[in-house]
Amino acid sequence: MGVFQPYLEVTTTAGCSNTCSFCPQRLTLLRARELHSPILMTFEVFKECVDKVPKTVRIGFGGLSEPFQNPRCLDMIAYVKKMGYEVTVYSTLARLTEEGVVKLFKLLSLSPEGTDKLIIHVSSDEMIERIPVNETAVKVMEIAVQHITPNVSFHFHGKSVHAKLRPIFQKVGIEHQPIHTRAGLNPMLRGRKVKRLRGRLACPLHLISNILVPSGDVLVCCQDFGMKHIIGNLRTDSYRSLFSSKGMMVVKKGLEDERIDTLCRTCDWAINANAAAHFYNAPRLRDRIFMGAKIGLYRTSPPLYRLLRNFLGTDIGSTDEQLKRFYS
Repeated sequence: MGVFQPYLEVTTTAGCSNTCSFCPQRLTLLRARELHSPILMTFEVFKECVDKVPKTVRIGFGGLSEPFQNPRCLDMIAYVKKMGYEVTVYSTLARLTEEGVVKLFKLLSLSPEGTDKLIIHVSSDEMIERIPVNETAVKVMEIAVQHITPNVSFHFHGKSVHAKLRPIFQKVGIEHQPIHTRAGLNPMLRGRKVKRLRGRLACPLHLISNILVPSGDVLVCCQDFGMKHIIGNLRTDSYRSLFSSKGMMVVKKGLEDERIDTLCRTCDWAINANAAAHFYNAPRLRDRIFMGAKIGLYRTSPPLYRLLRNFLGTDIGSTDEQLKRFYS
């Protein structure tokens, strides 16, 4: 398979004050209480865990909640930058002051030559994100747009950007992203079941994009809002041991055996193992690009895929039958 940088994303608090309508925060809080997990990650626990992580691993902030709910989040980012890690921050910028967002941009290496990334989630007009859009939030977003570089991106989920923020983005690109099912946990599904994928599956992130929660527990991925797949705890375990742990073995076996109940079976991003093999083993870059486009386009818009199939070609990567079987 292709090379993918290991990634550990820090969830600085259990539960998110934004309570976006598509985000299963209630499930996260209930599970945190069941596990007697602290709500807030202390700086001491953060440092204890991160100090065990190799420098080749990218450190992220976000995961299951808004990172800046934790008042020490900027200190945490400063620490990993000082230690030499590459950093990605996923945030709504909620809870940041004008001074705070300026400090954030100073901490991160976001120039075109920099290796850090900042992905900012913006409120929609329908307020499905429920991110506060008060006077401070507008000023913070204005500052963020003024500092935009190729390593800074903005996106929203609704029909249009919130009216108060729309003028800010008139001359700046902002991406619309469809709402996904959160591996079947999205509250907007209102009890409707997501189709379980069958056969051998592959994870496009190779199971090395993991989530650190306030207790020090590590989850297999960012879709695990119910903390179903705990693969270890960095307060007691080494980073390397996470990938041979009992929890990780369950997930790996679940990719092969559909009888094993894993979150991967309802994950929007899980792909057919044969399709993944075609994608990663394609000898030409052109083939990999087309294969990736084919998988992604069929998953997000089957009608558009069928319209463009003649241009994408049917001889590249997985067949239409494979796509239909795993993504219908």
